[in-house]
Amino acid sequence: MLGTLFCLLTWLLSAPTSWLAFLSPERLGSPWPTRILLFGLGLIVVSEIPMMLWVLIRMAKERQVRFLTNLTHATYTAFPGVYALMGGLLTGQRWWAWPMLFICVFRFTVSTLAVPQHLHIQTNIEA
Repeated sequence: MLGTLFCLLTWLLSAPTSWLAFLSPERLGSPWPTRILLFGLGLIVVSEIPMMLWVLIRMAKERQVRFLTNLTHATYTAFPGVYALMGGLLTGQRWWAWPMLFICVFRFTVSTLAVPQHLHIQTNIEA
């Protein structure tokens, strides 16, 4: 939910604040630095997926505090929205919000399918 909000904010704010975007293709005189920055951010967002899925599953299997597991899951699924804000406001590229929104939804879907079976295994610690 938070990631979606960040992505929508990016889409709404990128046009009005484009004069502040110091990494925009218009300011740099070439689209390549902007493309390289956004491609690098995209690689980071995608490369985090397998590692964080492993961490979430591991946390659930080791019966970590449920709040901590859920907080990690929420942060993991919302963080592409932070990358959307960062990339969109630095470059003024509104389209950047949509791939990041897709990745937020993708992360949520995949992690929800991968982790819940382990979350339900958690039992109360007997005294």
